[in-house]
Amino acid sequence: AIRAINFSPRRNMLAVGTNSRALRVLELPQWDRGGVQSAAGLGRPRLVLELLDHHQGSIFATEWGSGPEHLLASCSNDQTIKVVRLQEEGVPGDDILQVESTCVLKGHDGTVRDLCFDSNAAEKLLSGGAGDCKLRVWDVAKQSCLSALDGHWSPVVALRKGSANTEHADSAFSLGADGSILQWDLRVGKAEIGMQSCQMTPSEAPPSSLAVNQANQLAVGYADGRCGVLDLRTGKQVYTLSCHSLDCRSVDFDPSGRWLLTGGFDHTVGIIEAAAGRVAGLWKRHVDKILEKGFVCIFKERIYAMQPTARETRREASPLRPPGTPLRWGPSDGEGPKCGVKGCQTGCAGTTT
Repeated sequence: AIRAINFSPRRNMLAVGTNSRALRVLELPQWDRGGVQSAAGLGRPRLVLELLDHHQGSIFATEWGSGPEHLLASCSNDQTIKVVRLQEEGVPGDDILQVESTCVLKGHDGTVRDLCFDSNAAEKLLSGGAGDCKLRVWDVAKQSCLSALDGHWSPVVALRKGSANTEHADSAFSLGADGSILQWDLRVGKAEIGMQSCQMTPSEAPPSSLAVNQANQLAVGYADGRCGVLDLRTGKQVYTLSCHSLDCRSVDFDPSGRWLLTGGFDHTVGIIEAAAGRVAGLWKRHVDKILEKGFVCIFKERIYAMQPTARETRREASPLRPPGTPLRWGPSDGEGPKCGVKGCQTGCAGTTT
């Protein structure tokens, strides 16, 4: 069962963490305007690294480092974080990843739910979870904990770094199980702003996922299927959408910040135009619950989504718009996109081109 996925920021690779304690890295096919191309010519992901029994429990999250070093971190309910330093061997087109070293970071006394690298310091890692509910800042090179940050009174369920090249580049955002959102100033190591996500609506459904984009928007997914978006400048609700009939377990913005991807326990993937708060499409492509994380990757003006599911063992990138079905616009841009994807549940009446 796949529980966590994460696209590499530099290469066409995907890290996959599973409930069966395995960590895998897949090389994704190359996409272009003419269709799908890959080194093997088959257009399918290729397994380039497999670490069985990498943790002693389920892998809850994976994260690639953003620096020149090939770092891949994972966290688990075994209360540890593992950071793998990778090296590449082989010939171009046939590269296989090799593990150069692995460090184990210990300090949490409960499940480590999420983690993220500091984009301003390649070897600095943040993590959060249950137990004492503290965020921890790690120096990966020295394999030591730099600080333990107090602020949450309930387990940390999600953690995100502020977008680079924005006013929040030196911040991190954490989401507590009680609905609290804390913005942390990483330069001084303390919470500078507190927001209460559960005040967005009268519902008391607990939050389960978090995402941030460079347009000062913060998205939260809830157990009742809602997705709410806040304005980071005011800390107030922008809009709330009911995209799913069950838990909205996954939210993430695409790299441009224009689109918001959601995944739910109702087996459905949704895509939202972030600025307008308009649902562009809903797709039921999975056979079971969508867990933990969803990510959007933009390849040559096409949007592709990959979502981990509870029982699916297949690992494939599903195009929300397959080759030949681009987003189509009406007579005016204000009408929004027509998706053109068979099975879209929004009634957008798009046509395949």
